Amino acid sequence: KSIVCRFGIPHSIVTDNGRQFIAQSFENFLQELGIKHLLTLVEHPQTNGQAEAANKVILRELKK
Repeated sequence: KSIVCRFGIPHSIVTDNGRQFIAQSFENFLQELGIKHLLTLVEHPQTNGQAEAANKVILRELKK
């Protein structure tokens, strides 16, 4: 909650193909908020690494 209050609703998110991210309820939630959902490719694990690196930067900044 505090992240959305502080920075607003994201325009897009990148996730892997985990069940929780491809569930219809999650897709509906994102659609209601107008968030574009980008899935990483199974054959391209580097993309997951980029997403993880971005998450670390975000978490580090939030702790300040």
